Amino acid sequence: MIQITEVIRYLRDNIESFKVGGAAELAAAKDDSRLMVESGTVIPTLFAMLGNYVALEDNENAQTPQQDTDQRLVIIACLNNSADRTGQHAQQLVPSVRRALLRLLYNNNQFDTDAHPLQYVGDAMSEMDRARYWHRFEFRCKGRINITDGKEFDLDNFDRMVNTWIKTGYTDNPLAVDDIKNLYDGAPD
Repeated sequence: MIQITEVIRYLRDNIESFKVGGAAELAAAKDDSRLMVESGTVIPTLFAMLGNYVALEDNENAQTPQQDTDQRLVIIACLNNSADRTGQHAQQLVPSVRRALLRLLYNNNQFDTDAHPLQYVGDAMSEMDRARYWHRFEFRCKGRINITDGKEFDLDNFDRMVNTWIKTGYTDNPLAVDDIKNLYDGAPD
């Protein structure tokens, strides 16, 4: 499974002309970049986020349970749109951003060594305003979950409750220990 912090770290180390951050949705990325607009400069920014994670039909012929998975990695690019406000200048930058992301992410499997390398799904414009142009790039990682991913948890600690207390005098509430005992042992009959 893709660890988003690893993707962000990798992009930060390899793309110097962009600020790189993470966001769980486009609205959070837009809010974060709003501060740049208010300061008067839009810094090109990439926001990495996890997309859908889907388990496909299980392999019924296998001796052990296993399912193929399809996990998506979304990169949202925020580009400066203040040059012409129609999006034309920002769209001129999209092929360069696409090439940079393909160079770094396509066929890369360092984010999930148990899965196939990343594949490119596509990209599209998301939206724009007078200062910012948003473009969404999507990659996918095919993997497999099997019996070792679904090991049983040791629930022994949840099957019983252990409580201990020491009866001491409480000057403000001398019956507090009896109240606690009723909570664990049940109210007196």
